[in-house]
Amino acid sequence: MFKKLINITLILVLLISFAGPILAQEEAVEAEPTASEIFTEALNDYNQGNYALAEEKFNNLIENKKLDEGLKFSVLYYSTMTAVNRNQSVKAVNYLKRMNELGYQSGKLNWRVGELYLNKNNQFDSADFEEALKYLKTAEELGVQDIQFKRDLAYVYLENNDLNKAKELYQKIINNKPTAVDYL
Repeated sequence: MFKKLINITLILVLLISFAGPILAQEEAVEAEPTASEIFTEALNDYNQGNYALAEEKFNNLIENKKLDEGLKFSVLYYSTMTAVNRNQSVKAVNYLKRMNELGYQSGKLNWRVGELYLNKNNQFDSADFEEALKYLKTAEELGVQDIQFKRDLAYVYLENNDLNKAKELYQKIINNKPTAVDYL
């Protein structure tokens, strides 16, 4: 009887010793963050200006094939904005194209990409007014009407020697909210 009790105790000890790591692994699997949680972390990084870290998390999410449509749009939107904030025009354009392929369009994103090509922050050697015009025209078609946007578009028309369109836009700006530069 004593031997039986020792054998049962030994079996119980072995079961418990093997069950502990198995249960810990199950808990670790359950603790893996969801796509929404990763997106929230990436968005927090973006809002704090940690663009490199945000980009890394957004890129991991983009590869996730199980994202719902809303989260997919948000990930691509903020990936584009992250690339813009890092002055990475090629990446920003690629993200914007991916959004367009999925049927999403954003006037604001096109404007922001156009601003990159305007070289407003002197981040490049020179501006690319033809590329800027392409994105700003798309933003206008998508309904962007902000006064600063109109200034950017008028400036691009001016630099691309489309003086009539530039003059027309500057006249609208002057009639609405002029600054001294608008008169020049």
